[in-house]
Amino acid sequence: MYCYGHVIMCSVKKSNKMNPIQISFWVTITGTILIAPFGIYERIQQAGSSVPTEIYIWIAYLGILASGFGMIFWQNGVKKLGTTITALIYNLIPIFTIILSIIIYNDPIDLITIFGGILAIFGTSICICNTQDS
Repeated sequence: MYCYGHVIMCSVKKSNKMNPIQISFWVTITGTILIAPFGIYERIQQAGSSVPTEIYIWIAYLGILASGFGMIFWQNGVKKLGTTITALIYNLIPIFTIILSIIIYNDPIDLITIFGGILAIFGTSICICNTQDS
């Protein structure tokens, strides 16, 4: 959470000087530099195993398209809505994940999933209303 908070605060400071694409680029570069040594270490530990090319393609997709565009949208949200509202809306990501898993994978819906979704929406709504009142 510390790193997440740090990224948000730095994004706000830089949003006056840089556009969301530039901020997303530098956040991605910084994150890659920080996590690369761990990935290299893990790859060395698994030297005997072979990884299919398809896996690298999916990793590239996640890094470039899904995460890259997500970060650009996130930075636009921070710039237009502010850090508090954007961070609160971030809590709704699991709700969209559940909805997509039901639509795409026909995952079953159970009582815990419904309760968790209601709780996340209710909590986020309360916080957003309290933030707008202040």
